Amino acid sequence: MSEPKTNVIDKINRMSDDLDETELIERLYMLARLEHSIRRCEEDGVYSDAEVAEHFAKKREQRMQG
Repeated sequence: MSEPKTNVIDKINRMSDDLDETELIERLYMLARLEHSIRRCEEDGVYSDAEVAEHFAKKREQRMQG
């Protein structure tokens, strides 16, 4: 069995048995997005709160001027 398929089956086996198919799919999607985000942070780095605040302050200023 392929590694991705094994990983998905492992994740499903750790989920509650009460979930219906839609909830299982939603959780798998959420986990995939979280894993993707973690990889991106590790590869590309992250921004500090101050950097984010400065970025949006500049955007607001540009909107007000233009």
